Amino acid sequence: YSRLLVAAKRWLNPTVVSDYDPIAFDDLSEPSRSRLSEAVERFREIASKIPSEQPPSDEQFRTGLAALDELRQITGEVAREEWLQAAGSVIDRVEGWAKESGWLTRRKPALLQETLLGEYKLDDLFFYADDHLYTLNPKSRFSYGGLGNFDLALQPSFESTVIYRTMQGQWMIFLETSRGLHLARQAELDRESFHQAVAELRSRL
Repeated sequence: YSRLLVAAKRWLNPTVVSDYDPIAFDDLSEPSRSRLSEAVERFREIASKIPSEQPPSDEQFRTGLAALDELRQITGEVAREEWLQAAGSVIDRVEGWAKESGWLTRRKPALLQETLLGEYKLDDLFFYADDHLYTLNPKSRFSYGGLGNFDLALQPSFESTVIYRTMQGQWMIFLETSRGLHLARQAELDRESFHQAVAELRSRL
């Protein structure tokens, strides 16, 4: 147990939340922003009372662990709320572009699960373009090098491409993917790039 207390200094210190910036969460609802700020301050207050040259006491360890778990839970809720908003806007935009082209669309709720976010629902989008069925499927909020991604696929083939959000929050789409994503061209997701992706998938049949 003494080793556990010594190791706790790695996470039970104010530097864990030193990069927290409330401005980065302006898009969240006021209740979510308040809960997150309160949890950060609570953890910072507990951690700052522990001398840097010695491990925490048993009481400090337990109190700090509870504060960290609360912070983890609230962070998950905040991340889920932000992801549902961001992903939902992509689904709305793609559906709008499809309808503008006269393509039939429908949605079907999909259940997803991620470690930090838990279970949540987002819509799979189906649209029929030129006698072909396409699907837009949300995949995950947490992805390598990005902040969320979708698959855009032509059914029932294995032809697909990826829509993803950069670390700066910009939505991109992979084009010219016939030789693989590592050689594909990336473009900002807009009406033109979306239609190009749909045409490219169809051309590979």
